[in-house]
Amino acid sequence: MGQTKVVEIANAAKIKTHDIDKYLKVLIRLGIVRRETPVTTIKSKKTIYSIDDNFFSFSFVFSEPFRSELEIRESKTAEEKLKKDFNAYLGKKFEKLILEEALQKLNFVQLQKIGKWWGYYRDSTTNKRIELEIDIIGFNENTKEIVFAECKWSDNVNAIDLLQKLKEKAKYVEWPNTKKKRREYYILFAKSFKKKSMYEYVYYFELKDIEKLLKQ
Repeated sequence: MGQTKVVEIANAAKIKTHDIDKYLKVLIRLGIVRRETPVTTIKSKKTIYSIDDNFFSFSFVFSEPFRSELEIRESKTAEEKLKKDFNAYLGKKFEKLILEEALQKLNFVQLQKIGKWWGYYRDSTTNKRIELEIDIIGFNENTKEIVFAECKWSDNVNAIDLLQKLKEKAKYVEWPNTKKKRREYYILFAKSFKKKSMYEYVYYFELKDIEKLLKQ
């Protein structure tokens, strides 16, 4: 249902907040739930939880809400849901595939830690809080190298626009403390691209390239 924070999960599950922790710990040990914090922080209050197991995540999105209908073999609503949201669902799984498999095989940088990143900044004009999220960040503290990656489960992605937005968000990532000393890499993943720009330390991976990478 989209709730990812402890309070949200507790309210949706009708369980007291101080009791939800023991259930989450069991689900994490079973490999069903994943606990995440922004990858560049050691301790953070920005903890979120998500369903990590593919079978459970698919079931809770496309089967569980329609259980009574499916039990009597009436699947029209479930099929409509599948047609409408399956591509968006695959987009999240595509990001997970890149995070857990593909980035580990890069030969131009050795990453010590990989994960999602999210944060915010305050607009100097309006003083509004602007939320930011980067699909994947990986870094090596010894070599001061950092990778920023975005994943789009789409065809003909405008790589120039996507790269520009990624670079803008990367400015707000505080790692390491001295930004000038770090070497930044930018990697874009998609089904296919259009309008690529060839810059140093910028890499593009389409499906055919990802397939080759995974086979290494």
